[in-house]
Amino acid sequence: MRLIRDFSDFYDGLQSTDAEALPLYVRKTSKEVIPLKDKARVAQLSALIEPYRDFLPAPPRDTYAKRRVLGFCGRLQAFYLWSRNAYLSVDSLREAILQVSDRKYDDLESYRIRRAKEAIRRSDDGATWMDRTFNDKGWAAWLANGAPRWETNHDELFRDLDTPVFVAHFDRDGHFLIEKNPCLRDLGFHKIYEPYTVWQSIDQYLGNQLAKQPDPVSPGYTDELRRDAHGFDNRSFKSDAPSEKKQRRKANRKRKRQQKTDKTA
Repeated sequence: MRLIRDFSDFYDGLQSTDAEALPLYVRKTSKEVIPLKDKARVAQLSALIEPYRDFLPAPPRDTYAKRRVLGFCGRLQAFYLWSRNAYLSVDSLREAILQVSDRKYDDLESYRIRRAKEAIRRSDDGATWMDRTFNDKGWAAWLANGAPRWETNHDELFRDLDTPVFVAHFDRDGHFLIEKNPCLRDLGFHKIYEPYTVWQSIDQYLGNQLAKQPDPVSPGYTDELRRDAHGFDNRSFKSDAPSEKKQRRKANRKRKRQQKTDKTA
């Protein structure tokens, strides 16, 4: 795979070990906003992505953590985005908030961290986020009604967006936002995924599911192709009729006599 990029990411160093020139990955970040008035497409994307987002309980508001969905090579995964880092579970986010120190940040960030810690401590009083989120509709019922499976592939969605990596979420106005080809390091995924795994996954996905040109159709190895490959043509294995041989010999003798006459003249 060859990489054309606008920014650096944590897996770019693998390009020096890849001798293949194809596929070509033009990694340029772009944002697509799907307005709420485009109801058909918003409904289509919501049906695919919202179940993954809802797999993670909504965090306490004062934590300033946001739920996002990462699309990566045919698969979708929900994560928390907090302080420019990704967390894949409630426990990992809770531990990160409680352990971070607010002294190394400016006043605004320190204030947010203190508010987040207070919100975490309040939410720990009596029940976990998971219990509070699924008590109303029931964990078993939610699983029975089509809970997402991480092994599910969504190749059609990735072909429609024409990108192997994206991040999706809703804004406050209800618009659907898709960021194509984001910097995974800025999202903190360098702490979760290995560079080699990311490079190989993108390489294989671009060369297969997102391939732009299909494989050429072979016409088959016919007798004519086999004959031409060995340097013969359509007259190599044919014999002329006796009458044709006589006519050819007669024409050759006439030509030679004419050449002798021309030389003596």
